[in-house]
Amino acid sequence: MLGKTAAEIFVEGKVQGVGFRKFTLYHADLCQVDGSVQNLSDGRVRIEVEAEKDKIERLIRRLRTGPPQSKVENIQITWKQPENRWTGFSIVRVPQG
Repeated sequence: MLGKTAAEIFVEGKVQGVGFRKFTLYHADLCQVDGSVQNLSDGRVRIEVEAEKDKIERLIRRLRTGPPQSKVENIQITWKQPENRWTGFSIVRVPQG
């Protein structure tokens, strides 16, 4: 695909227990972005995405706001080469130890 890229995004703040993954799934679908979202044990949310850069940037703008109960304090973005790892977008649930 022309212009396809990838990004790994870490979102910090009050982003767990507030519907942030579901919010991300909804907006990733609207923005036509493939990838996944998961909670990390350190309280951050990790999002991996692949799409055209403008679609990823549109999603990132929405992530900066987050759902009403969240408080996004910081977003770290690392741009990468796409690997075509996903079809669609999903929530990754990591088993609790």
